Amino acid sequence: IEYEDGAIDKGINPLFVRPYGRETVFEDELLKIVDGHISVRGIAQPARLLSFQCSPQLYQSAVLLREGVPVHSSLAFEQHQALAISLAFKKEQLESGTETPVRIALVGAGGFTIPMTIEHHFPLKTKMDVCEISGSVIQAAQTYFGVVEEENHLRIYEKDGAAFLHSAPSGGYDIILIDAAEADTPDSGDDPDALEVPPPVFVEPEFLQDTILRALEKENSVVCYNIIAGRRKLIQLATLFESMFSSVYILATDPNYFFFGFTSRLELDPTELVELVREIPNLDKMTPDVVKLVLQTEENKEEEILLGWFTVTQFVSMCENESVIA
Repeated sequence: IEYEDGAIDKGINPLFVRPYGRETVFEDELLKIVDGHISVRGIAQPARLLSFQCSPQLYQSAVLLREGVPVHSSLAFEQHQALAISLAFKKEQLESGTETPVRIALVGAGGFTIPMTIEHHFPLKTKMDVCEISGSVIQAAQTYFGVVEEENHLRIYEKDGAAFLHSAPSGGYDIILIDAAEADTPDSGDDPDALEVPPPVFVEPEFLQDTILRALEKENSVVCYNIIAGRRKLIQLATLFESMFSSVYILATDPNYFFFGFTSRLELDPTELVELVREIPNLDKMTPDVVKLVLQTEENKEEEILLGWFTVTQFVSMCENESVIA
């Protein structure tokens, strides 16, 4: 069986399979939303999935369904789990209760699975500003993905992401998550200098300096970028981030690379990162696939596979090695 999210399971009894069981629940010129299934910890689960018409088989968001109702108890996709790992670096604030909620900005919402799942597991402990450029995406998320705006905990902005962050208050956020993409971004193939995600404006030095670093709290804050790019571009961006932030780590998945930029000095090897995640109730439940990947970092390095948690030096060295599988 190949699920809608690309996971393959060869151990399913054919008697339990209903081929072509997807049902389109909404479709327009921009979006397609279907009810189907995804694999969660190896078990097929009913789910609702969102994609863009320019790439209808590349699902951007997924939410589990219980009797047809969206349930935000888990993050189905590895890339969303990777972004959520950022919460691990605000452990003390999450444990302090609801008086000082973690202030989060998310650019690029899709089906809003990240903010809704965070709110499900950490009620009242975060305050999220979510920016989505498309009003159609926002409306679809509210109608089909159970998204509810709450003035004190989840505010939604229909706005260009770069402009939104540029207008953010100085020191206004503890965490900034960049998951922005252009709907019609072409596949760059093997171009080593290509940048597919995010749009180029988000990784310009001036934007990092004047917008991202200004919007982040000066101490103990983090920005996480979802990046898809060619090898030379990844090296260039890793070097740029290292020049801008006090500490930088890269979580390499396939094909996404998550660049974490910290405003304070931080040293954290893969084992320490997993320990930090597991110290926060529910965060490990939200991020099981990423935790497993991080624990395999050393094994992947030995096998010359670029998957796992890396320092900039390690990451650049592996990118420069043509024998490394990336």
